Amino acid sequence: MKKNFTLIFAMLFILFYTRAKAQTQFWSDTFEDTNAPSAGTRSSSYNTGGPSSPYSYYFLRTDGTNIALQAFSSPETTNSYQGKEGTKFWAGEDLDRVGTGANNAADKIQNITWTGINITGKSGLTFKGLFAANSGHDWQDITAFPATYDFMEVEYRINNGAWTLAGGIYPESSASGGFAQKRLRVDTGTILDKVGDGEYISRTFKEIEWNITGTGNTLDLRFRVSADAGTTQEFAIDNFRLFEAPTNAAPTDLSLSATTINENVAAGSTVGILSSVDVDLGNTFTYSLVSGTGSTDNAAFSISGANLQIVASPDFETKSSYAIRLRTADQLGLSFEKTFTINVNNLNEIPTDLALSATAINENVAGGTTVGVLSSVDADAANTFTYTLVAGAGSTDNSAFIISGANLQIVASPDFETKSS
Repeated sequence: MKKNFTLIFAMLFILFYTRAKAQTQFWSDTFEDTNAPSAGTRSSSYNTGGPSSPYSYYFLRTDGTNIALQAFSSPETTNSYQGKEGTKFWAGEDLDRVGTGANNAADKIQNITWTGINITGKSGLTFKGLFAANSGHDWQDITAFPATYDFMEVEYRINNGAWTLAGGIYPESSASGGFAQKRLRVDTGTILDKVGDGEYISRTFKEIEWNITGTGNTLDLRFRVSADAGTTQEFAIDNFRLFEAPTNAAPTDLSLSATTINENVAAGSTVGILSSVDVDLGNTFTYSLVSGTGSTDNAAFSISGANLQIVASPDFETKSSYAIRLRTADQLGLSFEKTFTINVNNLNEIPTDLALSATAINENVAGGTTVGVLSSVDADAANTFTYTLVAGAGSTDNSAFIISGANLQIVASPDFETKSS
């Protein structure tokens, strides 16, 4: 004596990216109000029980006081449903008798439907609901009872398309102890095979989450259940909800770890590391040089990953600063742009040459006479210089001279016939 119960239910779930942000609830039916989910319309094939309260067969919205649950037996541990949210939930038992009281009198499939839920502009939707059932060995599996197996299923359709199975709860395929009937468990297979292999369902409500792909304008939802035994096949559902993925926001700032670089560093040296500010904590970013205000010197730089690199070795004396414009874009294409000034550090470079204004002197001039004036060649134009005589190759006659400031002077009066150079 089986009875399929149908509850129209639909949800959307597209996981755009793994993110730290929580999803946002946008629809619910807590069953607290008689006919009022938060949006759309709820209708049911039955909302009654019999023969008298507390009912032994029923399919209805209840607070639990007007239904007769069977005394528990192992492995069930409680005589009432535990963990409901609010005061009302939906429950059923011996579904084929609902309406008339006679076995097999009711339709095999019953329905509760939610229609016309607006999902325009929404994506990444998730369904969550509370499920409970007698956890005894009382349920018929699809292998032993292919035409009358028990189940609870959630289906969905978008824009009046075909119904699609989101997930289900089914009897396990085998049970220790050789029980003909089995316990209800969540189907966790990638391809749903209508065999319970996950968590057990008991009279303590358990939250189950299923994902659904697709987008559109309207969503219809359906929950189907088969439970027609007259004693222990009892089930309940509560607090069905839909969630949408949080809206992706554009980055709000772009940072560069350093905006100065020393002159004369090698071509390809990293100036600094780029990073982005974004409320979407799990986002990833791509960086690029873009044209626009402040992009005058973009060609002097390249980007590798998050590293801003200079193309050619910089020279402070040639160019002391660069103007560039950068963009950060998240994995969904939303972007932010910012301009930066890269300054070149002026390093003290060694002089590159040393000049003497004259290299000849007349014989017989007085001791201390200036031979010539020393000067230096240096890229650092503002530098000042100190001159000295130093030992080394070519320093044979250093002792014949002294330096005063920049003046090279001969110590003693020179005599050509004694020493000509």
